[in-house]
Amino acid sequence: MATPKTQLEKATDAVRRAEANVRSAREALEIAQREAARKKLPEPEHDGAIVFFDKQFVGGGRIYSYAARKAAGSWYLTGSEGSRPLSWQSLLDFIDDGAVTGNTLRVVTNSRLIAGE
Repeated sequence: MATPKTQLEKATDAVRRAEANVRSAREALEIAQREAARKKLPEPEHDGAIVFFDKQFVGGGRIYSYAARKAAGSWYLTGSEGSRPLSWQSLLDFIDDGAVTGNTLRVVTNSRLIAGE
């Protein structure tokens, strides 16, 4: 027969496991909500549009900054992903894939000429 101390230890372990499951479920819900919201973002229509975002990958403390530019209807990223064209949805998937933090996506809406004509 289990002693009260053993029963208490088992109950405490069960509570810890349940709390860990709740945390995992909350994190999964936050990711799903962020992805669902991102998929609704309208694509900037014109070639030459530029978007900026930061991304922190799972297992890494560094935050990486990216830019993507639309050319000939496709998106091109800075960094190692920059050599291949991406669709808008593929760009949004890259932004969320492996990210551990909510990402902020910024679109350049106007620019100022600083040199040349």
